[in-house]
Amino acid sequence: MISIPRTLFSIGSRNAFSLNVGLKARPVKLFSPTSLLQLRGYRPPPRFHQFQPRNLRHRFNNIRWGELVYPALFTGAFCAITPYILPYIVDSIPALKRNPSLVTIPIIGINVGIFFAHRLPRLLPLLRKYFLLVNARPFSVWSMLGSGFSHQSFTHLFFNMFCFQSFAPALCGVLGPSTFLLVYLGSIVCSSFASLAFRTISLSLVILSLGASGGIFGILGVFSYLFPNAGVALFFIPVPGGAWMLFLASFAFNVAGLFYRGPFDFAAHIGGSVAGIYYGWRANEERKKRRRRRIVF
Repeated sequence: MISIPRTLFSIGSRNAFSLNVGLKARPVKLFSPTSLLQLRGYRPPPRFHQFQPRNLRHRFNNIRWGELVYPALFTGAFCAITPYILPYIVDSIPALKRNPSLVTIPIIGINVGIFFAHRLPRLLPLLRKYFLLVNARPFSVWSMLGSGFSHQSFTHLFFNMFCFQSFAPALCGVLGPSTFLLVYLGSIVCSSFASLAFRTISLSLVILSLGASGGIFGILGVFSYLFPNAGVALFFIPVPGGAWMLFLASFAFNVAGLFYRGPFDFAAHIGGSVAGIYYGWRANEERKKRRRRRIVF
């Protein structure tokens, strides 16, 4: 995911995202999904200044914990209900039974469709409400899922879909289409919650976040957990140590990014990675159970 400060540019304009790098906004009350924030100069405090004991107590008392209630409930409900719903929907499609990797095609198609839909002015109010993650009210919990299908630019879209297609087909064959979809969507929602939680706890400015990278880091987490020694390449350059080393390096990079900041939503990346490891552990436990059943029978 990419984090971008909210600016005066509309989402549908051609330069909506290319001109807002480094801009900050003071937190103000939002009255509607399309209301604007007045830009102000902002100088961040000295690095690690906010972690002094007195500042920590002050910051803790000012955290708006109530803003995380609905996101937490949505995340828990989504992750609890989808394992029972998705198999009935996905596993009943004959084409996916013959070729599980076909489930990646509609995912890529939706990402491409949403990207071009942002260029249609009539759809902007709907897209802003359900396909952009904003750490301020008014807030739709469905944006925690929809933001994983929005992208900032064509380069952002291409890079994410390239990474997605690099790991997705192999996992579809191992997990099955319904479980793969469960992992991908669950990782997106968990990454969105991690992003909102980090912004709330850190008393962050009002920031927009979008992108499929939370789900992609979830896929990477599952893949590296199930196949830790599998050979992987980063832009066609082999990574020493295999998939697990790539995952650890990416996780360390994202943790460091929380302190040094940048244009990326590092908290969302971490949330997706943790969700991926959890799903990988669950998949490995299910695989062990199937092996034990085969031995018994």
